[in-house]
Amino acid sequence: MPTSNQEVRVELLRRVGEIEQALAQACDNAVVVELDQSTNGRLTRMDAMQQAAMASAHRARLETDKRKYLAAIDRVDRLEYGLCCRCGEFIASARLANDPATPFCVDCARD
Repeated sequence: MPTSNQEVRVELLRRVGEIEQALAQACDNAVVVELDQSTNGRLTRMDAMQQAAMASAHRARLETDKRKYLAAIDRVDRLEYGLCCRCGEFIASARLANDPATPFCVDCARD
């Protein structure tokens, strides 16, 4: 686990880069579903629509993760990283090791 704010910032930026790459790939893999029955059968179209919905949900999750990591970088820059955004107490190091962008301590995350 990174020990200094600069190391934490570098790790968070690395993860943002990974998310951006995944987003670019997700956009490249996006397919428009054609509703023309002469080109695809009904089950094929339904499968394609399901795949498109799953891809959309995946992109939304990636966007959410990106915002979460950018917010954590902002907390590092304000020297507030590691403090719970709700109660202001320190977040356990094991929790930060598991998810370095987590904004809440265990108690506040339960509420």
